[in-house]
Amino acid sequence: MRYCAYPPCRVLVHSGRCPTHAKQRDLQRGTAQERGYDHAWALYSTQFRKAHPVCGERADGTLDRTHSRCVQRGYTTPAECVDHTVPMAQGGSKWDATNHMSACQDCNKWKANTIDANPTLPNTTHRGG
Repeated sequence: MRYCAYPPCRVLVHSGRCPTHAKQRDLQRGTAQERGYDHAWALYSTQFRKAHPVCGERADGTLDRTHSRCVQRGYTTPAECVDHTVPMAQGGSKWDATNHMSACQDCNKWKANTIDANPTLPNTTHRGG
């Protein structure tokens, strides 16, 4: 166990934030639609995952060891979403396929809570577009 990731909260959690601070963070993020994930994105995501059905698979068919724990561990896991390897909030392109990777929900959350949350960690250089 460790302390909630929201300083100076002293609630012990297995990982991430306590329920109170997790809810606050979700409210600050806005809804999926407010963040740009609209009907057009849902259609695109479905098509991308049909073409790239495995967690960690990029648009060019390569497997992304940096952003997918499944790939790092040698797992073949069905994709459940399309991840922006460089988040839109950090300047990543919404529609540039070179900025997309199929991901399972666990890897998507892991990446958001580690790589995306810490700008000093390595990421890719796909920006803009």
